[in-house]
Amino acid sequence: MRTIVRLSPLIESEGESKVQEFLRTFKCSRDSDLVTFLHDCAIFYEKRDRARTYLIVDSDDEHNTIVAYISLAITHLTACEDSPLSKTIRNRMDLHDNMTNAYLIGQLAKDDRVEEHIGHELIKMAINLIRPGFEMFGCRIICIDCKKPLIEFYEREGFFRISTEPVDGLYRMVCLI
Repeated sequence: MRTIVRLSPLIESEGESKVQEFLRTFKCSRDSDLVTFLHDCAIFYEKRDRARTYLIVDSDDEHNTIVAYISLAITHLTACEDSPLSKTIRNRMDLHDNMTNAYLIGQLAKDDRVEEHIGHELIKMAINLIRPGFEMFGCRIICIDCKKPLIEFYEREGFFRISTEPVDGLYRMVCLI
C-alpha cells in the first residue's frame, strides 16, 4: 500500500539525520536535479517553510521504500502579452499587469525502482494536496516547470504553456483548479 508522508512530521518523529539517510535511498537516473533536491534541499526548504515535500512510500515494503515524491510551494508568475495562452485561460487566471500568484509543483519524481508509469497518479496527488489551500485561501492556478520532452505529458494532464521559449531550459506550464 502506498501512503503519502509529509516531510516535517517525519523529521519531528524520526530526527533529521535519520530522515536524511532515508531520503538518500531515493534514486532517479532520469534527472539528477530531482535527486539533488530531495537529498540536499528538501529538508532545508521544509524547515524554512519555503516548500512542502511529500513522500509517497510503499508501506508494505519492510523498508518503507520511497516510491516517489512531490514538492509544493507558492510562486509568483508572469504571463507576457505574447503568451500562447488563450484569452479565456488568461481571463480565468485573473492576471493583473500580466502577473498573479500560483501554487507551484516544484518537484515531481518517481524512483528508478518503480516500473509502472505513475505520472498521472502523481499529478492527481499534487492537485489533491493543493486543493485544501485553494478552498481556504483561493488562488486557482497551479504551475509547473518542465523540460521539453515532458510538455506533451503535462498538456494531456490539462496544463497549458505560458511561453514559447524556455527559461533556464524549463518551460512554465499552468492549469486551473
